[in-house]
Amino acid sequence: MTNRNKKIRIAIAGIGGVGGYFGGRLSRYYENADDIEVIFIARGENEKAISQNGLRVEHAKGNFVTRPKLVTSDTAKVGVVDYLICCAKSYDLEQMMLELSPCIDRATVILPLLNGIDSSETVKNIYPQNEVWEGCVYLVSRLTEPGIVKVTGNMSLLFFGSNEGTHEKLNQLEKIFLSAGIEAKLSGNIQQTIWEKFLLISPIATIT
Repeated sequence: MTNRNKKIRIAIAGIGGVGGYFGGRLSRYYENADDIEVIFIARGENEKAISQNGLRVEHAKGNFVTRPKLVTSDTAKVGVVDYLICCAKSYDLEQMMLELSPCIDRATVILPLLNGIDSSETVKNIYPQNEVWEGCVYLVSRLTEPGIVKVTGNMSLLFFGSNEGTHEKLNQLEKIFLSAGIEAKLSGNIQQTIWEKFLLISPIATIT
């Protein structure tokens, strides 16, 4: 488990609709915390806008602006983190994971939050020594312009879990999420949860 005497470092890679909302919640709550540091890994105009003006999240329950401890596209500046939450597009995942290697040591927990059912397997193939958890979200949000995320749906749920993960770390991250106001649930059968979402959205995606 992460040493309680050192700061817990959480990096969000991919600050779009999903990463921007959940990362924004984490960053806002832990902005001035002494024990938890939240880092954004973003690119291009998004990185520039967040660096200059912070990240703005627009939500029916209230808008907010947050400034993470660090926002950068240079993973070497981030250093090793305790939890790495990946919110890339599926087609970018493998390349992103290779680029994130400076942020990862054997103790780093990796949590992909992508649509689909095989993202964790993709990550595990690249980092077989790490705990790679599984997760899925119910969220309708998008990056409307650099530095601005808008949530338009009624749900903002995050499910995660692992059959092989360290129980203390799983419980620790759930507590971190819940304290930040994220509707997170540690699932005892995350594979079932992921398949339920996949079967729900597949017909809609096909029609669209």
